[in-house]
Amino acid sequence: GHDLVVNDFTYIWPSVTIAGQCNVGKSCIVGASATLIQGVLVDDNVTVGIGSTVLKNIGKNFQVMDLPRKLESKKR
Repeated sequence: GHDLVVNDFTYIWPSVTIAGQCNVGKSCIVGASATLIQGVLVDDNVTVGIGSTVLKNIGKNFQVMDLPRKLESKKR
């Protein structure tokens, strides 16, 4: 199926591609033109940079960017 769960206080910018079932946690930002691949879990308080491709799950409090996603830093 194509189930998508987006939790509270999360903002998804325009032109984001979400391929299949994904779960996006609370207080997240998914930048414009980013891509989330089937089955990805984006935990709470995560920022996905503009144009990034997320192929694997992302834990809480991370900023990710690049293609494919690169864990840049843990938020404070």
